[in-house]
Amino acid sequence: MEQPFFKISVIVTSKNNLPCLELRSATNDIETIKKIVSSAWRRQPLIVMPTFTDELRSLNSLIEKGILYKDEEGQYRFTL
Repeated sequence: MEQPFFKISVIVTSKNNLPCLELRSATNDIETIKKIVSSAWRRQPLIVMPTFTDELRSLNSLIEKGILYKDEEGQYRFTL
């Protein structure tokens, strides 16, 4: 059986004054709904590809929330 593959939007937020990432997706595609329900019913994993809708805005949010910083060499590093 083919493994279902889904793109999920990553939203940078805060919860309880801590940085937080939310994974969101919605669909009304019947075949996708069938795959999700079948996977849930059979307790099979789904393959998820996290994506940023707007990469520059998301990068800025990751820096603002304290998840990333830019080092002296211009590389982005995790602060966590």
